[in-house]
Amino acid sequence: MFRDGLTLQKHAKDAFPGMLMQIVDPVLLSIEEASASSLLDGSNPMEHTSNAISSVIEVALSCSKHAPTERMCIGDAAAAIHRIRDSYVRITQK
Repeated sequence: MFRDGLTLQKHAKDAFPGMLMQIVDPVLLSIEEASASSLLDGSNPMEHTSNAISSVIEVALSCSKHAPTERMCIGDAAAAIHRIRDSYVRITQK
């Protein structure tokens, strides 16, 4: 899938954060777009989705660093993912 030394982590890191939505599975985005409607506060649901995906990718990049000593510990990663989920649900369920 990747050539010339490119890895999934490098691909995501190179896209982070400005071009992140270009590397996210389009099926995931189309599902979110189909269910998205304007939130009560007038904000854009896709912006919240983009922010949540960006936060998850940031945790993933931290967990997949080359040197094990540089990686985020799994407990911290799980807590971060739960915070991202809870924040996303709280915002989008208003």
